Amino acid sequence: MFKDYRHKPYSFLLRLITLSMTAFTLGFGFYLLFGRGSILPGKFMIALSSVTFALYTVVASSMRPEEGVSPIWPFPVMGYAAGWAVTIWGITILARFPHAALGIVSGHLVFGVGMIAICISTISMTLIDWIRLLVKQPTTSQEADKAAGKANKYAYIEIWSLTSIPSFFAIVGFVYAIVSLCIPSPAQQIGGDALMAQSFVCLALVFLIHILSKQANNIYLKRFRWRYSIYIVGTGTINIIWGICVAAIKGGSFIPPGFGMIGLGLVCFAICGKAHRVIGSWRNIPDIDFLASYFPILTLVAGLLISIVLFSTSLTNPNYTYAAYIMSGLSCVCLSIFGIVALPSVDASGV
Repeated sequence: MFKDYRHKPYSFLLRLITLSMTAFTLGFGFYLLFGRGSILPGKFMIALSSVTFALYTVVASSMRPEEGVSPIWPFPVMGYAAGWAVTIWGITILARFPHAALGIVSGHLVFGVGMIAICISTISMTLIDWIRLLVKQPTTSQEADKAAGKANKYAYIEIWSLTSIPSFFAIVGFVYAIVSLCIPSPAQQIGGDALMAQSFVCLALVFLIHILSKQANNIYLKRFRWRYSIYIVGTGTINIIWGICVAAIKGGSFIPPGFGMIGLGLVCFAICGKAHRVIGSWRNIPDIDFLASYFPILTLVAGLLISIVLFSTSLTNPNYTYAAYIMSGLSCVCLSIFGIVALPSVDASGV
């Protein structure tokens, strides 16, 4: 295993960012839940720790091999375990409190966050070279041609298999959100709005995972250069516009999910930074590669500024307090996304 200790401080810093955000969201969530009695934001913050931890597994899967650590498959397994635990937790809340407003809203929120964590954990799967595991190393030219054909076949299977995972959760989220929005109940409406925005984040991750798996298998096509980035920006724009409409028009108890949708839109923009990083490195465009790292930072600053304003406004309206908690938690996610945007790009040639 090749070791390059020059990457060790860089790897430690990126892993520290994601782990510190995991510790903060988990600790602050327990404080809100048990110390302040704020059940809704408390459960949401605890669930968000699975997302930041999933981002840690992506960073570790990419950087630890540079330090000679092998194998890396335990990292995706840990990310999937955390994501599935939160998803099952959300389903349990919905099953135990099917008629309680607080249970319905918190169940939707936790369930959606768990789906996002599972989708993010799939990113680390794109870093594992499954092709070499499935194709034997050739010894003759004839075997080399045969192996190349197998590799190409397995590459497309790998790409669409990985893309199908977030696609499944995005479809499930959209369907369940539409069903909730069709129920004439304020709690179901709030949960449906929140889950719809979380499903758009899963959809943004579909595009990101597809482009990353294409690059990892060296079949990233030129005509796809900008398409997926535009799609990801579109998901974030829809979330922000929808969130503004929900918070401004419905008001009242819809203020927290409205600002939560705005925060999830910022998360989509942060994810777009990784897509731009892929484009810049693949096409050797340093300007795009450089600017992409600022996407998560700008979304982080925007989220923190919004949360500060919300905390100030919460003195006259307690609904803004919950919105501020949600926005601060999503700002932590944006900072954690910086960890994967700053990762060295995948070199499909193996050099």
